[in-house]
Amino acid sequence: WIATENGLCSYNIQGDNFIKYTFKDQFNYFTGNNIISFFQTKNGTYWMADENGFGTIDLETNTLNYISVKKKSSKVEIIKHDDKGNIWVFFTDGEIYFKNESSNVFEYFSQGLISPIQEVLIDTDLIWVAYESNGLLCFNSNGTEYKYFNSLNNDETRLPCDQVRSILKAKENEYWVGTYSGIVILRDMKIVTVIDENYYSELPNHSIWSLYKDSRENIWIGTYQGGLCFHSRYNNSFFHFKQASPGNNSLSYNVVSSFAKVPGENTLIISTEDGILNYFNSNTNTINTIPVLFNGQFTRNIKSLAYDHNGTLWIGTYDYGVLYKKKSSENFEQLITPFPSVYQAINIAVTKKGLWVSRYSEGAYFYDFGSKTFTIYQHDPLDIYSLSSNFVRQIIEDRAGNIWIATRNGLNLLKKALINSPIFLIMLVSRPVFPATLSIPYSKIKKDTFG
Repeated sequence: WIATENGLCSYNIQGDNFIKYTFKDQFNYFTGNNIISFFQTKNGTYWMADENGFGTIDLETNTLNYISVKKKSSKVEIIKHDDKGNIWVFFTDGEIYFKNESSNVFEYFSQGLISPIQEVLIDTDLIWVAYESNGLLCFNSNGTEYKYFNSLNNDETRLPCDQVRSILKAKENEYWVGTYSGIVILRDMKIVTVIDENYYSELPNHSIWSLYKDSRENIWIGTYQGGLCFHSRYNNSFFHFKQASPGNNSLSYNVVSSFAKVPGENTLIISTEDGILNYFNSNTNTINTIPVLFNGQFTRNIKSLAYDHNGTLWIGTYDYGVLYKKKSSENFEQLITPFPSVYQAINIAVTKKGLWVSRYSEGAYFYDFGSKTFTIYQHDPLDIYSLSSNFVRQIIEDRAGNIWIATRNGLNLLKKALINSPIFLIMLVSRPVFPATLSIPYSKIKKDTFG
């Protein structure tokens, strides 16, 4: 359901279209524009508030039945419902009314602030009202004011600013409040933490628009011009490594191309497009940079990394083909191939028997560790069992020893039994849903723990 300034509409999943509704009130006048609130209660009743008031909707007759409360002339600010089935109405004059699920009469609850409301949270025994420019007000279940949080207070109820936009209950006795100046965390009705971008670099912007808790109790944070960020219930955080980071956490370059774990160590190699290997120590969270030298020259544009079972490090480059460094050596050597060595080795897959390399625009080849021989795999338009495209993006070996090759025109499978024959038994290519001239490029393929 989508509530708009021009009325209510719903999305039809079967027809993939929108259905617009036109309503009349009980006096047969057209109504239902500038919708303020819309929801459905547990008993199936639809409630809506618009520029003319609030009431229930009958979708069979397209009627909006307005409800009058104590002959009030003030406009409705917002309506809400809680888990008990109660309906709550907040008016522009600050008065708050509610109706029990079993009752047809709205009763007076309390007097709030005469100020635009941004959000309302109905908790078990507390009612929270977030104001657009007047802080946060909390009521007891009997309607008495419990706590008023604002920027003028001098105690544990002082907000960083009075522009409150969102509030949610994170867990028992803990609430998160989104404001223009960061996130305020309340615990036992006291402000214990203010999260802003000055002290928490993970927060992309101090202006918080929305907070949402998912089914796993993780909290999603929508910011103004800073995008979306995420807080895990397990307090996990992201560490951001980039060029020119402070201390020993700086990458050599911001364009990261590949990763490889050093066998037997808690060290991860991160290759970058400037030809530098960044050795990340997970114990100390520090980075040590080492350039790749070949024939006394710096190698640029590293595309891929892989270790074989002997501890040899293999590197795919843009200009020098494949370079390798044995475990006992400090220098890199070039893999000499029977074809020109200047090619893009954008992906490397190591198996027990050898090395698979993508030459990108010229297919792929397999280098046998034992025989030192090369087998070339390329697309042949006259052979339906050849590669579907020479633009090879990635190669992996599955648990059964089969080789999967992702290309710009489909996914190719080479069975282990036919590993020495250029026969690709299965080719998954684009279905004829699209025009015949359009193909689907496969960018990445991955293998999970189940093979």
